Amino acid sequence: MLLGAALVTAQSPGVAMLMAKLGLGYLEADGTAMSPSAASSISLMGRALGVPVIQRVHDFHRAYFGPALEGGARGLSVPGVSKLAEAQEVVMGSRYAPLGVRGTFEPSPHNDYEDDPQDLAGLNRDMHVTLRLSPDMPAEEVGRIAALEGIDAIEFEGASPTDHAGTLAAATAAVTASGTLLSAQASRVEDLSELARAGVQLLRYADDADLLAGYFSEELSRLRRAIKEARDVA
Repeated sequence: MLLGAALVTAQSPGVAMLMAKLGLGYLEADGTAMSPSAASSISLMGRALGVPVIQRVHDFHRAYFGPALEGGARGLSVPGVSKLAEAQEVVMGSRYAPLGVRGTFEPSPHNDYEDDPQDLAGLNRDMHVTLRLSPDMPAEEVGRIAALEGIDAIEFEGASPTDHAGTLAAATAAVTASGTLLSAQASRVEDLSELARAGVQLLRYADDADLLAGYFSEELSRLRRAIKEARDVA
């Protein structure tokens, strides 16, 4: 199991350094909420620190993949896929030959600025693709998509922790049977624990805004209590 965090509002590369110090295994930068330059800066810092940064893109059209991947992201989180043909399009646009048609140039962030001849098979192995599917998708179609070479993980968009052991049981079983990872996010420790019990291997705190709000809410409550107690004593 790997624990990560979703970044939506924090757009400084220093966030990647902080998360690495906390021991998180990966980050997901929301490329739909931040500028390409901010997402690239976080991705490059993640590479330098050995913390993979996956970038969420707008949808499954390959035009969105290049800026994320060439900017240094280790992989993609792709929403909007509703059928096998669209999943195949994601593989074609995100993977190098022989799996896909993604082009390469060097030196650049995608290969850590190495100037050596390209090991395309190695670059494919180093890259990650998560597809975000609708929780209403039939389990049979989920299984076909999950079994596609070049897809590393499946996430059910908007699904609650209880869904994974309930209405999504057949779909999650299809993902597991294919050997593909299950990915999910939650903002509460209790929900993350429930997802782990349901067999999710890629867990993610969602998101940095919730974490910051929770922390400052608790700290401000403590501060207000301390100020009130101090006034009462005075």
